[in-house]
Amino acid sequence: MTKARVIKLKNQLGELFKQPGGRTLSEAVRGAEARLERIGGDCLEAMDDALGRLTSVTIHDSAGPDEGATDILYRASNDIIGMAGLTGHADLGEVARGLCDMIDGYRAGEPWLGGAVRLHIDAMRLLRNLDLKSHAARLKVLNGLRAVWARLDKRAAQLARAPGAAIEAGFVRSAQTQIG
Repeated sequence: MTKARVIKLKNQLGELFKQPGGRTLSEAVRGAEARLERIGGDCLEAMDDALGRLTSVTIHDSAGPDEGATDILYRASNDIIGMAGLTGHADLGEVARGLCDMIDGYRAGEPWLGGAVRLHIDAMRLLRNLDLKSHAARLKVLNGLRAVWARLDKRAAQLARAPGAAIEAGFVRSAQTQIG
């Protein structure tokens, strides 16, 4: 049996703080913010590209997508998660995580909820187009989806026992009413 080797890494930022004349915390934060601002446009473009990939997939209500379409949905959502926090769109990242969770559930054998998937994609497009300063509107969209997630968790067992387009259609329509 081999022994594990422990390698202690230097915390370069911590070392800078300890050095005389090194950076202060506020200088490091300002530098990080400046670097993020320089790449912010590229991050927004990448997020918009991912949203375009999401909308390119045809979503059916009850028939789940093929594996290729599922991969597109998952990877695009994951890309959005990666870019959202860097661009001030943490709420959009939260919605993308919700979509990834739904896709994970589908891959694990849970029923496909095409209407709820479309709802997530539409919510991400809406959040991307809303002004970041429109806090009330952004919060309304996010709270509506949080209600959907709570209902999904609560009704997962019911849907697993009796999956059907009629159940899903009524469920998603009521979720869209909460958001609208």
